[in-house]
Amino acid sequence: MAVSSIADPISASARVLNPAAGSRLIAWNYSASFSRSFNLPEFDRFQLAAAGPFGRSTVGGWASGFGRTLYSERSAGMNYSHPLYHELQGGVGLTYSQIQVKNYGSDFTVSGDFGLFWDDDRFTAGISVNNFPSLPMSKFADTTLPIGVQASGIIPVGQTVRVLAEIAYLENQDVAIRGGVE
Repeated sequence: MAVSSIADPISASARVLNPAAGSRLIAWNYSASFSRSFNLPEFDRFQLAAAGPFGRSTVGGWASGFGRTLYSERSAGMNYSHPLYHELQGGVGLTYSQIQVKNYGSDFTVSGDFGLFWDDDRFTAGISVNNFPSLPMSKFADTTLPIGVQASGIIPVGQTVRVLAEIAYLENQDVAIRGGVE
């Protein structure tokens, strides 16, 4: 899908936002993306992700970045998920984030993520909480990363079509509602 859903059962990139996603991975899955907004290098964005089975569990890792010389953000994370009950899977993750501002300096923080994922043949759903807790960044006035909460569902229609609905909230911002058909 154009927007990686936190309820996608077969996507490594879904685990970036929900450490419990990807319950149907039977082999390693890799994803890479790159975009440049307004055709300006300062707005380059990339993401690399990998996830795969580890016994009955699933493990994953990812790295992402935005910006270049004036301002940049870099993050890397790892996560682990395990079946909790029948189709329900739980996951935890750890994220390292760095921000750099030219002529001002750079700083980093470490935060945690956790999520739940439901997966059966008729419906998949996920909920995740990101950047909780987030350690304060000392150079940027004790700034912490905003806590994010997302919930998403996917309903397959036939063999090849899927319908997605998602709601997301980022601390101190408006609620976002997204949907799509693939």
